[in-house]
Amino acid sequence: MAMPSKRALAFWLAVAAQVAVLVAVPLPKVVTLRTGCTVFLQVAPVDPYNVLSGYYVALSYDASLPGAYFPSAKVSPEETTQALVRQYMSLMSFSPTSATLEQLGLTLEDLEREYPRVHLHDRPDTGSLVRVNHLVDRDGRLTTAAVEQIHAEAQRSLMRKPPKTPFRDGDIVYAVLESAGDGKPWRPVRLVGELPRDLAPSQAALRARFFPWQLRFGLEEFYIPEVERGDLERALTENRRDALAEVRVDKSGHSALVALHVGGRVWRAR
Repeated sequence: MAMPSKRALAFWLAVAAQVAVLVAVPLPKVVTLRTGCTVFLQVAPVDPYNVLSGYYVALSYDASLPGAYFPSAKVSPEETTQALVRQYMSLMSFSPTSATLEQLGLTLEDLEREYPRVHLHDRPDTGSLVRVNHLVDRDGRLTTAAVEQIHAEAQRSLMRKPPKTPFRDGDIVYAVLESAGDGKPWRPVRLVGELPRDLAPSQAALRARFFPWQLRFGLEEFYIPEVERGDLERALTENRRDALAEVRVDKSGHSALVALHVGGRVWRAR
C-alpha cells in the first residue's frame, strides 16, 4: 500500500488538530457541569442584541460587584439618600407622589436636592412603566416588591463605587460565596488572588477576571431561541428581585450556567 505524501500527511494532521481543538473547547464546561456544586446567583438583567451571536440576554449579578466584597464604612447617610432618590425617581418614571415618598421615608426636600425642578403628582402616570410592571397598586402605593427593588438597586449603586483593592484590571481572582439556604442567592464573602483551599462546606469560589466596576465570571451571556426571548424578558422585568441563575462551580473555580429561575419558571441554558 502506497504511503501518503508529505503534503497529504501535513494536510490531514492540520485537519486533525482543528478537530481536536473543536472537541476540546467544550470539555471544561462538561466537566464543570458534571462535577461542580450548585450555586445560585442573584441576577440583575440588561437587554442587548448581538447580531453575530444571535439572541441572548446579557446578565450581571450582585456577586459581580467588587464593592460587595469590600463593604465601605464611609458611605454617608446623604449618599444613601441620594442613591435611594435616584432609584425611586427612575422606577416612578419621574412622577413622584406623596404617598410613595412616605413609604420610603423620603421628603420633597430629598428629591429637590437631586432634582431641583421636581414636583409631586397626585397619582403615578398610569401610562408609565410603573403601571405596566405592576409596581404600584390600585391605591397608587408602591407594592412590597417595588419597595424592596428600590432599596436593593440603591444598595447596588453604592456598591458600584470602585473599592480600593490590591487587584489590577484583568487580574484573575476568586470570589468566595456562601450559601444563604436552599434556593436563595449566595452571599459574597471575600475576594482573593489565589484559589482558596480552606473553604467551608457551605462555600464555593468562582474564578473571575477583575475590573474595578465588575467581575466577569464568563456567565454574562444566556442564549435563548428568539421565540422564547420575549417571555424571558417580560419575566425578568416583572420579577427583577426574583431572578436567580443556577450555576455549577467545580473545585478549580470554573463555572457554567445551568438555568435561569424567574418568577417560578425555569429556562435551561443551551
